[in-house]
Amino acid sequence: MRALADAVDWIDIAQTPGEAREIVAVGHLALVPGLEVDAPGGWHTEEELRLAAEKAGVPPATLIARLVADLYAKGIRHMFITHGPNGWAGGSAMFVRTYDASNHLASGRSFAVESAPPSSASPTASTTTASTAAPSPNGWPTTACRDCCAAVARRTR
Repeated sequence: MRALADAVDWIDIAQTPGEAREIVAVGHLALVPGLEVDAPGGWHTEEELRLAAEKAGVPPATLIARLVADLYAKGIRHMFITHGPNGWAGGSAMFVRTYDASNHLASGRSFAVESAPPSSASPTASTTTASTAAPSPNGWPTTACRDCCAAVARRTR
């Protein structure tokens, strides 16, 4: 990512929401370092996480907090903690049937599809739009994607 940002004059890396806004304001594309991974920490299942925590002599939440702190120190600012197989952090990409094979290899189980309970739905998810939403809980503006895409469009015209 650093090599890409260094190679062109219209891409910059943002480490904070303020930096992202400043980058976009001057017409550049703001890259936010992130990670997409099936098994954050190398734990494919809740059982693997529990066993690793037991071995370390700490609660699972402490292992997760250490992982997040380590990734943050390395510059990671967002994570997509699911991808192909189900994991301790969330469900999988159900739109591709072949992901069930990787899910079975990683966890020893096939997909288990469940409906989310109504209480877990975000009350703002269906009532806000990208153009009117307030900043997200982590501070990143929900309009960032729209603004960055507009900046790229201006640069490629």
